[in-house]
Amino acid sequence: MSSSHSTMAPKPKSSSRTTRMHTSGMLSSAQTYLSSVQSALADKPEAYEAFLGIMSDFRDGRIDIPASMHRITSLFLRTGHRDLVVGYNIFLPPGYRIEFENGKERLIVPGTTSGTGISSSMRN
Repeated sequence: MSSSHSTMAPKPKSSSRTTRMHTSGMLSSAQTYLSSVQSALADKPEAYEAFLGIMSDFRDGRIDIPASMHRITSLFLRTGHRDLVVGYNIFLPPGYRIEFENGKERLIVPGTTSGTGISSSMRN
């Protein structure tokens, strides 16, 4: 009679471990960013609440990625925190990012204007 044991070897877990390490690093960076936002806006509770609203809308799919980029950029430039604008990149998927070029914000969105992104001037 043949044995009921499977001869298939378990799949290596190295890719799973790598993914966990990468995710853990991203989580740590995201937590650091969120703490930085809370500290920076400690004296501006309405701006902090607006930030939390944007994050909630983004997480729950009420706004898309470009809309979240616009709203974050607008909020943080109004409050004088350009560093927090760039820090938001930690939440964006590959290909999307916010950067500054010649002192002007530039929102990079895949598939727009030959992949070069869109520029916006959001200062009020």
